[in-house]
This record gives sequence, C-alpha cells and structure tokens, in this order.
Amino acid sequence: IEVMFEGKICAEMHTLASSLSKRLAQTAHGIFGDFVEAVEKDATRTVVPDGSVHPLTSYVINYV
Repeated sequence: IEVMFEGKICAEMHTLASSLSKRLAQTAHGIFGDFVEAVEKDATRTVVPDGSVHPLTSYVINYV
C-alpha cells in the first residue's frame, strides 16, 4: 500500500486502502475465531459407523 499510493496526490487512496486492509484483517480474525470455537465445541469423538466422511471433517472442508 505504501508503494502503490505514495505522494500527496494519492494520500486519500492510501488512507482508504489502509483502512480497508485493517477492516479486512479484523473481519478475517473474527471469522476464523468463530470457526475455531465451533470446531472446539464439537463433542463428536466417535468413528462414523459406515466409514463415510466424519461430519466435522465435512464441515471444515466446506468452511475452508
């Protein structure tokens, strides 16, 4: 961001890009925090009887 938006002409773009980058990081942090919490709360510790994909594994793959 510093290199792309340097100089007085790009000062406003620099400010907006920096703000957007910070908000994106905060949002990603919150989303992944919620994801970790959801995985940790899953109390399923049993093997799937028919040998199919465990629901938690399916959830993680879909989330990613």
